[in-house]
Amino acid sequence: MPPLLLWQHTPPLLPLLQPLLTAAAHPYWLVRVEACALLGALPLAHVDHLQRGDGPHGGVGDSPRVLGALGGKPPAGGSFSHLVLTSALLPRLADADARVRSAACAALVRLVSVGLLLGDLLGVCGASQLLPGYLLPSPTRLDGCWSEVGGAALAPPYDALVARLREQQRRTSSPRGGASATGGADSAPPPDALELLRRQHVDDSLSRLVHLLTTTLFTTTNKIMKGGCVQALSELAHAYPPVLYLSLIHI
Repeated sequence: MPPLLLWQHTPPLLPLLQPLLTAAAHPYWLVRVEACALLGALPLAHVDHLQRGDGPHGGVGDSPRVLGALGGKPPAGGSFSHLVLTSALLPRLADADARVRSAACAALVRLVSVGLLLGDLLGVCGASQLLPGYLLPSPTRLDGCWSEVGGAALAPPYDALVARLREQQRRTSSPRGGASATGGADSAPPPDALELLRRQHVDDSLSRLVHLLTTTLFTTTNKIMKGGCVQALSELAHAYPPVLYLSLIHI
């Protein structure tokens, strides 16, 4: 899939991704499980990149050919990654079948790393444009629907403690100061720039996802949804230890 999305004739692939959103709500449990697995493996950063017209070949996402393939207009409700999270994977956390809930949790965990990897391949500048906006409950909607706000320019929803810890982590990993610069026998070598960038992007993705899950957990009255959110947060904390990824420290 990643090589195809980078190909210059990528636009015809975009409408093929839309049925995956509806397949996640299929009556048969195995179809829902497979749809979650496919959505979790999609390079959502590239899909959003093409959809917004910032494609690798001069911006094809808003061309008549692409819009025609999408039915004449971009997908309603926000970017494709926004729809994957809010319309496909998040509702599956309230599925009555535990196998579907587990598949949705695994997809959410996998999306953090998949989106990051492809963002790095596009470079720092490209990745900053690919990161989707943060999900916030719409103040004008009484049904609790989620709306996508802004873009990559918005700061993640860190609290003050996380911001201070993140700044301290940045200083201690700097070659000019902190424990890593002392050169002692027991001091660990500072992580390289690529590792710092990878951890930064994972932290940003985790911040968005944790914000969505915790807000849903505290606002929903569905007991199955509450259990699904707790399961997803638990798997995220297991895959990304809060000691290394500060977005999970307040769970």
